[in-house]
Amino acid sequence: MKAIKYLVISLLLLFWGNSCSEDFLDLQNPNQLAESSFYKTADDFEKLAITCYMPMAFSNMYGSSYLVLNWAMDDRVIHEQFNTQNLQFDATLPQVRDIYYAIYTGIYRCNLFFQKYNDKVPLSEQRKNSMFGEVHFLRGLYYFYAGFLFEVPPLTKEPYVPNTYYPNSTQDSIYNFAEAELKEAVNLLPVSWPSTEIGRATKGAALAFLGKLYLYRQMWSQAAATFKQVMDLGVYELSKPVAQDSLDYVFAYLANFSKMDLPTKNAVYKAENNKESVFEIQYSTKYTDSDGRAGKYLPARRTTGSFLTWFNSFINGFKNIAMDDKKFPNEFEKPSSHPAGLSRDPRYYATFIWVGDTLDFRTNSPLHNQVLQVSQLNSSLGSRAGMRKYLYPFHTEYDFAMAPYVDPTNWRLMRYADVLLMYAE
Repeated sequence: MKAIKYLVISLLLLFWGNSCSEDFLDLQNPNQLAESSFYKTADDFEKLAITCYMPMAFSNMYGSSYLVLNWAMDDRVIHEQFNTQNLQFDATLPQVRDIYYAIYTGIYRCNLFFQKYNDKVPLSEQRKNSMFGEVHFLRGLYYFYAGFLFEVPPLTKEPYVPNTYYPNSTQDSIYNFAEAELKEAVNLLPVSWPSTEIGRATKGAALAFLGKLYLYRQMWSQAAATFKQVMDLGVYELSKPVAQDSLDYVFAYLANFSKMDLPTKNAVYKAENNKESVFEIQYSTKYTDSDGRAGKYLPARRTTGSFLTWFNSFINGFKNIAMDDKKFPNEFEKPSSHPAGLSRDPRYYATFIWVGDTLDFRTNSPLHNQVLQVSQLNSSLGSRAGMRKYLYPFHTEYDFAMAPYVDPTNWRLMRYADVLLMYAE
């Protein structure tokens, strides 16, 4: 009996000793997965490719910082930051740092994609080619921006190694690499995508930015030939009025800068990803989390509220803008006889929103029948005109906590009108 007791105790001790090994401490944090568990499946690379798009949409870039500088340097836009407005800034300006960060985050992600991809990834040859085309396009696009904004930044083709010094390159080297990337994208990308994949890069987008790169390098014949290729694709056209009605003329143009389709009694003018759109930065209110942090996490969108909006002076100071209301309005043509009876070029009405103008045409909008008040424009700007593009109708109806202080309007990075204008140049 005693021997049996000893045997049982020995077995229990043996079991306890095994069960108390350190193996039970090796728990995997689902929020911190090892890199070795990723970059294996087709879905992993689909997700990685999507992340390559996102830095262009960050608040560091078109979500805020790039526009802060872009509008400040526009002589038709009045900017609240006096020094920035007068080009009195250097690399210490936060927006300059932000833009650099966004561009090189995009480059890093593209480099990472090419480093991690291998032939064991179960992708069809067709999807592999189109996915590679997307990432080549994006890497070329980021380097195009790096070249014309910073001139001599580093040229890296592999993911960065921490604490490593990367010397400056030359602008020619940056542009040459961007050109090669965009050419490769032209070879790999489809002319169009299924409706479920709208927003991805296309052959037309790669050609358009390649042509723009040639234009920046004063390679006139190459630029013209490349823009002509975009035109010959036959998939783009200008958004034109379908009737000789004043609202049709205005909405046909304004739809290129609106978050929603614009209806008249004669037609509905499609806004985002329409027939004039070549490439857009995609923003959305579809995804959010319960505490309203929609502006900070996936998918990318503007994070600090639209500094363009008329109500912005209450939420995001020092970035307010207005339109020049003295000289710029007079630059628009005043036709003696317009088919719709307009006294100004239709673009005038789509560009300015004046004190007293209705904020929203929709009868179910809380802003219907409300008008722009002079108090809603920052008084220091000294203007009675705000910007209508990208703002009209104003944003009030979104159903998450940060509404309306995030801006879901896609930014049109390249329109067919841009292609035609550059071709004409």
